[in-house]
Amino acid sequence: MTGAGAAAWDWAAGTAWQAAVLALAVALADRVLARRGSPHLRHALWLVVLAKFALPPTLASPWSVAAAIRSPDAAAAAPAGGAALQAVLLAVWALGAVVVAAVAVRRSLRLRRALLARSVDAPPALRDALRRAADVMGVRRVPRLIVSRAASGIALVGAFRPILVVPARPIARREAEHAFLHELAHHRRLDLPVALAATAVRSAFWWHPAAWLAAARLSDVREQCCDADVAAALGEGAPAYRETLLEASRRLVGHRVAAGVAWLGARSGLVARLEALSRTHGRRTRLGRAATTTAVIVAAACAVPMGAATVAPTDVAIARRFLADAAAGRIRASCYQTRYAALRLAAAQGIEEGSKP
Repeated sequence: MTGAGAAAWDWAAGTAWQAAVLALAVALADRVLARRGSPHLRHALWLVVLAKFALPPTLASPWSVAAAIRSPDAAAAAPAGGAALQAVLLAVWALGAVVVAAVAVRRSLRLRRALLARSVDAPPALRDALRRAADVMGVRRVPRLIVSRAASGIALVGAFRPILVVPARPIARREAEHAFLHELAHHRRLDLPVALAATAVRSAFWWHPAAWLAAARLSDVREQCCDADVAAALGEGAPAYRETLLEASRRLVGHRVAAGVAWLGARSGLVARLEALSRTHGRRTRLGRAATTTAVIVAAACAVPMGAATVAPTDVAIARRFLADAAAGRIRASCYQTRYAALRLAAAQGIEEGSKP
């Protein structure tokens, strides 16, 4: 296997177990915080899991919780078939990543083309309502507004050039205003670029359950974050927003969908949003935002750098014995460990030769 292939294998092996451990810890925290914790904190914790997939598994720090844990050897995860089997598995990994990414891109482009192909200019009343909603949410750059016959509901689409799409069917004024507030909250939070990053991670690590779990939980929790932001912006008008969600839930109950799983998923998502909204208490304070930021930074600093336990031996004698055992085939050594041990020995020999008269 080439050096690039070996490095990719080491990256995948190290990231696999580290992301799994972190995702399990965050899933437990998410479950505990679901009833009393802030959705913004839960969303930020899942963002940490997403970032873990993009960071090298050798990242280490002295304050990491992994510093005192003996981690699995990355080379131990290598298949017994040797370099040939590793190359095949890497090829399958790359092919799967290309397929998953291609499907996601094709679906996104098809949706955008369908919405734009059957769109017309929004009437002045809708544009005025959008400007009023932007003032309430504190959004300066308002996305483009179109009315499309292909849309089934009000939605924000496009990560880099967002478009706010309104269906051609008649919509109640209060429903449109509340939907605008919700979608502008997505726009202000940059949820669409985050969703794009989650799709990229899910495509690259299509074989890892934690990547799919993190993307799914981010999608669910960000809806609750937007609901909380809208309720905080509306203040005394928050009960009316909750009534709008209740109306949407009633329409789902009365509407028969052929795919029962899709109906159950949409209904359960609305129920979770309503439950979370009932626990929202007013506007987020600066102290609350600072506490959330501090908690996320501390959690990331302690949980993300897990490479401290996978660093090769630093002692010269141990490094020499490590290389000898690896050459004799008595242990399985990763490229990172072998390279580190060799550099350690070379540096030690250079110091010794330089100190001779």
